Amino acid sequence: MLLEKVRKILEKNKDCDEWAGYFYTIFSAYGIEKELDIAHFFAQINHESNDLSILEENLNYSEKRLLEVWPSKFKNLDTKKYANNPKELSRLIYNGFHGRGPIQLTWEENTKNFSFDVFGNDNVLRNPHLIVDNKAIGAHSACWFWKKKGLSKLALQDDIANITKILNGPRCLGLNFRKEKLVTYKQIFNI
Repeated sequence: MLLEKVRKILEKNKDCDEWAGYFYTIFSAYGIEKELDIAHFFAQINHESNDLSILEENLNYSEKRLLEVWPSKFKNLDTKKYANNPKELSRLIYNGFHGRGPIQLTWEENTKNFSFDVFGNDNVLRNPHLIVDNKAIGAHSACWFWKKKGLSKLALQDDIANITKILNGPRCLGLNFRKEKLVTYKQIFNI
C-alpha cells in the first residue's frame, strides 16, 4: 500500500518505479516511516529536483539572478566573472560541492559525512557525481540528509516553513510551490 502511494507521488518521473523502490526500501533505515513525514519529504525533494528529473544544481545564472539568490555574497563582488559560469560559481559558493541528488546535497563536509556515515569510505567524497549517476546512492543521500538535519521531527509538526529554511536558507525559496505539493501528497495519504 505504501509503495503504491510513493509511486503515485513520483508518477511524473520516467523512472518512477525504480525511484519508488529505492525510497520504499530504505525509508525505515532513516526513520522516515509516518505518512506525514513521507509527504513532507517528497514535497521538498520533488521541488529541489523537479520531480527527480534534475539531479544536479543548475548554476548557470545571469548577473541579475546571482544578486537575487545570493545578495550578500555579491554585495561587493563583480558578478561578471560568475554569471553564466557554473564551474566558477560552484567554486565560489560551495567550494566545488554544489547541489546533487534528490535533495541537492551541497558542501564538502556534508558529502564527506554522507560518504562515511552510509558507506564507511570516501568514495562519494572523491566522486560526488555518484549521487547523480546512481539512483540508489541519490536516494540514500536525500534520506541521510533528512535524518541528519532532524527533519522528521519538523515534518511531524507539519512545519514546512522551517524545513524549507533548513534546506534553502532563511528566504525559503519555493515555499509556496512546496506547500502546493504537500497538499497534493497529503491527499494521496488521506491526511
